[in-house]
Amino acid sequence: MTAHGLESKYDRLIANAKRVAAAKAIVVHPCDETSLRGAVEAAKTGIIKPILVGPAAKINNVAREHTVRYTELSARPFKEFWR
Repeated sequence: MTAHGLESKYDRLIANAKRVAAAKAIVVHPCDETSLRGAVEAAKTGIIKPILVGPAAKINNVAREHTVRYTELSARPFKEFWR
């Protein structure tokens, strides 16, 4: 809800997305706070089941630096997807 009590288009989108099964989503190179936090928060709300693809060390550093907890997710290297 917004400050005026009106539902935003994003609130409606999220509510509709919660009505169906979470979609698998590949999140490539979530090596900044916004990308990583967005994937983690979407997973927590049940909208997506993210597969994080990128350098695990870099993703872990971003998570640690910005206190993003993603213990239920794992980072997978690019080479698994470049066959």
